[in-house]
Amino acid sequence: MNVEPKDKDRLVRHVIDNKELPYIPVIIEGCRDRLDRNVRVLVSKLRSIRSFTKVKVLVLRDSDSNDVVNTFDRLKCDVENFISNRDKFPQYKPSVECGQGINAGSFMSHDCTLRYRDGEVLFRFVLVIPSLEGFLRSYGFAGDESSFMTPL
Repeated sequence: MNVEPKDKDRLVRHVIDNKELPYIPVIIEGCRDRLDRNVRVLVSKLRSIRSFTKVKVLVLRDSDSNDVVNTFDRLKCDVENFISNRDKFPQYKPSVECGQGINAGSFMSHDCTLRYRDGEVLFRFVLVIPSLEGFLRSYGFAGDESSFMTPL
């Protein structure tokens, strides 16, 4: 999310402390580099997740090429390298397990489960082939974001 670090902390704390909803969706967006950094932020922050909270994180990202498998492999490798960093996870290293990718035409989806000491988080990586802007243009949306994005 395109917010300040303290706002990310507040969002993650709300996700971790909320006991009312059985599933709490978290959507990460932004340019590719910012989005990848935000994935690492959530991987780190969600280490405090409790077993009674089910968190699902949707990561919608351009593949930036037709080689969507390589794009996902790089993203997964980035997460694995991040959780292997002893400076980031000095006491307990979460495990990551990803299922087979599902190709749905203009999209490739991968489900990965991160298992922390006290809980787990499902990350669904949806990669748009090759770009979200191109996909939206093919459905008649103009290149201007305002034509398809409205505030909630």
